[in-house]
Amino acid sequence: MSDPSPGSDLAVAGRWRPPSRVVRRTKLALALGLWSSGIVTLFVTVPGAPMVRDAALLLFLALAIPSAKPITRTLASVGLAAAAALWLLYGDAAALLVAAERTQVFVLFLPALFMIRETLAQSPETEAAKAAFDGLEPGRRIAGLTIGSHIVASVMIIGALPIIRPFVVRQTDPTLRRELVRAAMRGFALVVLWSPFTVGMGFVLTQKPDVTLAAAVLAGLPLAALGLGAALYVDRRWAGVLAALPALMAFRSLGTPVAVAVTLVVVLASIAPLSTLQVVALALPPLCLLRLWALRTARPAAAVARVVDDLPRMGDELVIFAAAVLIGRLLDVSGLPAALVAGLALTSWPPMAVPTALLLLGPVMAVAGLHPIVAGTVLFAVMAPLDSTLPDLVQVQIVLFAWTAGAMVSYASLSVVAAAGFFDVPLRTIVVGVNLLFLLGFAVTMGFLHGLWVSVV
Repeated sequence: MSDPSPGSDLAVAGRWRPPSRVVRRTKLALALGLWSSGIVTLFVTVPGAPMVRDAALLLFLALAIPSAKPITRTLASVGLAAAAALWLLYGDAAALLVAAERTQVFVLFLPALFMIRETLAQSPETEAAKAAFDGLEPGRRIAGLTIGSHIVASVMIIGALPIIRPFVVRQTDPTLRRELVRAAMRGFALVVLWSPFTVGMGFVLTQKPDVTLAAAVLAGLPLAALGLGAALYVDRRWAGVLAALPALMAFRSLGTPVAVAVTLVVVLASIAPLSTLQVVALALPPLCLLRLWALRTARPAAAVARVVDDLPRMGDELVIFAAAVLIGRLLDVSGLPAALVAGLALTSWPPMAVPTALLLLGPVMAVAGLHPIVAGTVLFAVMAPLDSTLPDLVQVQIVLFAWTAGAMVSYASLSVVAAAGFFDVPLRTIVVGVNLLFLLGFAVTMGFLHGLWVSVV
């Protein structure tokens, strides 16, 4: 089976119609132009450049829609309807340009993610990780899948699935295979709570620019650790928890490069006058090329060629981002979130209860099939009237948890759809079952912790 949507961890698997050669070349030229001009404008102010880049991005998105996946085209239609409503009902004629401007930052971010995944795919540490799955004792392999998928996915995201596939597909017992896949998906999805290399982290930090990457990572790491412990307990009770250390040691080959990459991005984002996404865009590609050049068996030119080949397919992700911005803008202007908060009297709820209620919405929206970015947009809109009572970092973690839920159990998530096909298990068994119960329990636990935080603050 081919690798689903290379470089993508947002667009949903589905029917994808390759564009004509002319359209593809035009999209490639636009993508390269947007990326290179975006790098230049980080350092040099060019008069009129923002308007030209916004127009070029809108053209790129328009060309991407016909060959996009069905769910992407649906969201594009909803986004365009939101733009029309903003214009006709509220006189916001510039909504499309605003959406293009907000989406520009991801034009720099996504190619950097593609590059780091290509690099890790060619690194010997990745091969060592594959061997580690086979080296674990039978009683520790479920823990190994949970821990291993978490470590690999922290950098490679959807690219982690091909690495863990060889071990899972060799299991002939369907019940055991489903159990292994669900365990792997728990470890996989929990990276969203802290990894700076996920689209979810990029999204929340653009929505809440006052929250630093360091704060988001430091707050998310202990929650992810708590979630991993709970995930291991779900499978083998205390025996699963006790197997965590041997499983972690089995994947120590990947621990160093992952820790170095995360630390570098956090430090640079803390000291440089750039956003987190801009730091990732500038720092990681050169370091990846240096790493590939140092490896005798790697092929840097081939890696760059594959990244460039993937650039036209950024359209799926960028269409979704732009649509989410338009939907969020319409929600804000319409006043629906404020009306919902007032109708539920959330402002009068005990502080301990509000985070729990909002966190429980994450799994509900995931199972309902909402795209993670749309779920995040809705949550940010609902929490806007609660800005005075909910700190920005708490809001960020609530949305990251909703993204985690989407990556673990949503019918609209690429990771869930790809895992079902990649590991030959029914989609329903991933969405409905122990992982959903795990998410609901974790939401209540996180809600209690955040409720204490809000009460103290």
